[in-house]
Amino acid sequence: MPLVCLTDFQAQARERLPKASWDFIEGASDEGITMRDNMAAFKKIRLRPRYLKDVSQVDTGTTIQGEAISAPICIAPTAFHCIAWPDGEMSTARAAQAAGVCYITSTYASCTLEDIVASAPSGLRWFQLYVQPDWQLNKQLIQRAESLGFKALVVTVDVPIIGKRRDDLRNQIDLKANLRLKTLQSPDEAKAVPSSLLAAMNAFFCWDHIPWLQSLTQLPIILKGILTREDAELAVKHNVQGILVSNHGGRQLDEVPASGEKGVEEVLNILKEEFRTSMTLTGCRSIAEINRDLIQLSRL
Repeated sequence: MPLVCLTDFQAQARERLPKASWDFIEGASDEGITMRDNMAAFKKIRLRPRYLKDVSQVDTGTTIQGEAISAPICIAPTAFHCIAWPDGEMSTARAAQAAGVCYITSTYASCTLEDIVASAPSGLRWFQLYVQPDWQLNKQLIQRAESLGFKALVVTVDVPIIGKRRDDLRNQIDLKANLRLKTLQSPDEAKAVPSSLLAAMNAFFCWDHIPWLQSLTQLPIILKGILTREDAELAVKHNVQGILVSNHGGRQLDEVPASGEKGVEEVLNILKEEFRTSMTLTGCRSIAEINRDLIQLSRL
């Protein structure tokens, strides 16, 4: 049976992956309220089409931070892709390159940054940073990513500590012991980075550290995990180039508001085609023609 929508891929992944791997990918924190609200929020959106327009030519392309992408679709940073496919993030990078979209690489990728770049040399990549207690290590990571051609630095701000992910605890999943954090080491290093780094997130990290990050790099800095107007305004005051409004997929603080290579490539193509279809059927010939008038929220 052909896989024609994202739900089909989700069902196949659940069937084929080990339970612990699936639970890690799909899991949420605590009661999972925010994760369920995320899905419900999207189902409330309704489109208001405008007809009798010439939509024989529809352009889904746009730019982010001055770089062209084929559609306003990006791959968010997620860790440990090797638990789903042996090539891990290298496959993800190749799929993103083929689709012409941006791939945001996680600090906790299971492949080296060098291997990821080599696997998709012409792809658009941003680097996501979990700020570490070792400031020299942060500097090394940022400057290494910049030297490898990553085009932006995405700093995750909503993980001072890891949320309580109950399924991972029940499964006794120990990624620290089983996976080498290859983004945190040079390719020629023989030994794994101490696993304690996975638990050492950024409880100390605050607004006062933003200027220090800016002093290290010419890359635009994007803050990921902003959820309030107050923090968005502070981001502007600190001269960051962008924010990603995110509740971490419901994997961090519960009850906050909602907001494989061939398989990845097919998922991206489905998203792009669905987006193009929606643009065509709502009378939008370019990204610039999309506006708030096209959206209404259902009370359902």
